[in-house]
Amino acid sequence: MAKLGFGLLYAVLGVALTLILHLIYPNIGAVSLILTGLLIALACGGAHVLLILRIRVRQQEIKLLVLRKDLSDAIARTNSLQHNVDDMDGTVGNARFDSLLSEVRILQNVIDRIMQTDKGKPLPAAGLTTPPNKMNDREVMGALEDAVRADRIEVFLQPIVSLPQRKLRFYEMFTRIRTPDGGYLTPERFVRLAEEGGMITDVDNLQLLRCIQMIRDTEKRNSTLRFFCNISSNTLRDKGFMTELVQFLGQNSQLAPKLIFELAQEDLATMSADLVPVLDGLGRLGCRFSMDRIYSLEFPLAALTARKIRTVKVDSDVLLAEFQKAGGDMRLREIKNQLDRNSIDLIVSKIESEAQLRELLDLNIDFGQGYLFGEPSANWALS
Repeated sequence: MAKLGFGLLYAVLGVALTLILHLIYPNIGAVSLILTGLLIALACGGAHVLLILRIRVRQQEIKLLVLRKDLSDAIARTNSLQHNVDDMDGTVGNARFDSLLSEVRILQNVIDRIMQTDKGKPLPAAGLTTPPNKMNDREVMGALEDAVRADRIEVFLQPIVSLPQRKLRFYEMFTRIRTPDGGYLTPERFVRLAEEGGMITDVDNLQLLRCIQMIRDTEKRNSTLRFFCNISSNTLRDKGFMTELVQFLGQNSQLAPKLIFELAQEDLATMSADLVPVLDGLGRLGCRFSMDRIYSLEFPLAALTARKIRTVKVDSDVLLAEFQKAGGDMRLREIKNQLDRNSIDLIVSKIESEAQLRELLDLNIDFGQGYLFGEPSANWALS
């Protein structure tokens, strides 16, 4: 209705200006008058659109500034409360306020980094309507930057079930970037661009924070479920974020055992020595670890045990390709026996059909994941 109203307004304005021009210049032809009126009406409409866009950009800038001010106020209030709690005899209050302080500081660090990165950059125009699967790299990058600013990073859950019973045992958390038109970008589409644009650390940190928030929110409804969450080497190298994360999990010790951090096989193989204490610290808090994105079935079992890796996740096509080779079934059975001897469970991902599952069950796999058991969704019930 608003768009129709503005359209009628510009039409009336164009007619009025045409009549005025006819009165002033009676010798101008009718065609020239009509064209002139249309051009004036279009110019007014264009100016109106530009004004609306400027207002929307300014609204987003104000929203970001308000968010930062709110976070700063929250830190100040929390510090003030902390001073009061320090004068008390009990320890429960201290733990509660320390937890809040850590969480607020994690958000503050991310927002500060975003504002530093975006100095001098215009915000992307609102109203992006290109479907996510048809967006070019520039549009994806714009949507990614906008999503980080506007906090449109969402977490989807996919169930992981025990086999052959198909009982729900875990959820894996996946990041999705919500675009302004309501669509979603998958990691396959935005991770490379985020790495090239220097935004991958912000995305990873926000994803991990969102995962922890979800686990805490669902804690009272289901105390037995555990959640797989990817953690990249970029996040592990972010000392400020990891320090706050360790402090937060230390103050919320009931959350740590529910977290299973997934590390890529390549990241584990090339991990620098300075990151080992970070993993050790998370392990001491009760967090578990899993290895995924497998490119080689030659597992360094001693190293996996030392890093407290308790699950290995392999795509179904990798196992089935090996299974179909000469002697492949024997090699896979031996790999499974070695994992069992080291108390490492095998999860097979991307199981899409009953036929795939029948072949895989011959290998005595422990857990399965894939569209056969449920696709990633924001609507899985956690009760």
